[in-house]
Amino acid sequence: MPPAPMAGGAGMEDGMESIGMRKDFRDNPAFETLETDENGVANVTFTLADKITSWRVTVHGITEDNFAGNVKENIISTLPFNIDIVMLNEFIDGDDISITAKPYGKEYKHIETEITYTAEILQDDKIIFSKTEKSNKLFNLNAGKLPEGDYIIRITAQTDSGLRDGMEKEFKVIKSGIVLLFKTNEVISETNPTLRKFDVKTSPGYVTMYNYDRSIIMNALSSCVDKNSNRTDYAAAEIFRNKYLYGLYGKEPLKINSDDYESVISSWSWRYGISELPQGMSDPFYTARFAACFPESVDAEGLREYFQQYLTGGFYDDEYTESCRAAGYFAMASIGDTVLLKIYEQIDIILNSENQEKFTGSYQSHMRVLYYAAALCVIGDDNKASDLIIRSCSKSV
Repeated sequence: MPPAPMAGGAGMEDGMESIGMRKDFRDNPAFETLETDENGVANVTFTLADKITSWRVTVHGITEDNFAGNVKENIISTLPFNIDIVMLNEFIDGDDISITAKPYGKEYKHIETEITYTAEILQDDKIIFSKTEKSNKLFNLNAGKLPEGDYIIRITAQTDSGLRDGMEKEFKVIKSGIVLLFKTNEVISETNPTLRKFDVKTSPGYVTMYNYDRSIIMNALSSCVDKNSNRTDYAAAEIFRNKYLYGLYGKEPLKINSDDYESVISSWSWRYGISELPQGMSDPFYTARFAACFPESVDAEGLREYFQQYLTGGFYDDEYTESCRAAGYFAMASIGDTVLLKIYEQIDIILNSENQEKFTGSYQSHMRVLYYAAALCVIGDDNKASDLIIRSCSKSV
């Protein structure tokens, strides 16, 4: 009589239903609170999730007189043969649904072990795609394009010797991968025992609850991911989020103007420049363009300090540094500093240089000319800006 079917075991019945499908992949399968007996002993029983991994069991204890201790042990969860599904949890509408199953285990020998794979994709408990294939290595599946919705993928694998395993995972096909963070903080108290109504529309909603006396810590943690970013898209998302929430509560319509952006931008540290990407280096060209877009909200003193490194000193035989100088004068002109004569000096260097290739032979040299032309336009000397562009273009042809 054959043994009962089990994941990774040796059941010989046909069909997916005969294989114990692994589908519970929680990272924390147990969190228990208990008290010891008079001998200081406590017992706990729990069921591991279906992951093939090493589990860390951590126990913290505290006595009535506030003595504390802890201990950690590892539990190995394994099978002689198992598979692992490699896939995304979310696909964008129009993507090919590409999924891979990889074989593992002490009883699996690469290239030597023959495996029969069977895959099924289900929606609303109906099989909409299936594939069976025999291979001695990993199993690749391409189900093509699927419409928006929630799906389940089931993959079973059985070796010629009868070892088998099965996995089941959920995935989604969504219209867009863009996620806007809308956040509101509410306090529940005796005088305010319920949250006010919040219409989630089509967006997923998440609720985090914590004691009010922990709000300082939670707000500090939240600020690490929600604030203090120099990225313009973060600033725009924060403004849109706030406007959206005000609109939901009927305070004001969803209308965004430059004043909204300026309230965020004015809090940035212009002294160190603006970085295009989080954790990135400040970018003088990016900083100059932002200063030109929002001159009234710029910390002018901080901006001057940042560009001072490029505006001082004589001519540099370095295209990048000279381009940074041009961006700096563009920024200074944007905030109303009196730099017209200094810009004229730099333009004379460009126009009167014997080696015109310095100003027409590369991307940096062209950008240098464009920034000086933009600075002239900001100041109001459009004719000089046009002449600079025309002469530079004619020399580069």
